[in-house]
Amino acid sequence: MGQLKTQEELTRAIAELERKKTVQLLEMKSGLEQVKHAMKPVNLVRNTFSRFAEIPEVRRTLISTVVGFGMGYVAKKAKDVLSEESMDNLVSTLVHTQMSKLEDKNPDSFLTRAVTYFRKNLKEESPLYPFIGYRK
Repeated sequence: MGQLKTQEELTRAIAELERKKTVQLLEMKSGLEQVKHAMKPVNLVRNTFSRFAEIPEVRRTLISTVVGFGMGYVAKKAKDVLSEESMDNLVSTLVHTQMSKLEDKNPDSFLTRAVTYFRKNLKEESPLYPFIGYRK
């Protein structure tokens, strides 16, 4: 802005400066909001991790580590689920449930009477006792 000669030029210059001031204030507020958003802990971690994960070597290492942890977790759970005790419990529960359903469904059939007889007369030492068991 050069030298102003008239009142009208001065008024226009003041209006232009006020407009620039308003625009700069809005830009500063917008920038402040962006900084606030970026400085939240969740966003800091996310931004840092995303930049860090863009490196190919880090990405391969991260993927292999996650896969390794996942396989270890699955192996541990499989060991627990496939243990002899859990399989015995599973088979025992299935047999007991099916026998109970059979007895409830048709109490007068020959098979139901045989199951009831075994349940009442089977000794605890018998290997079939845990599977059949006595139903009260």
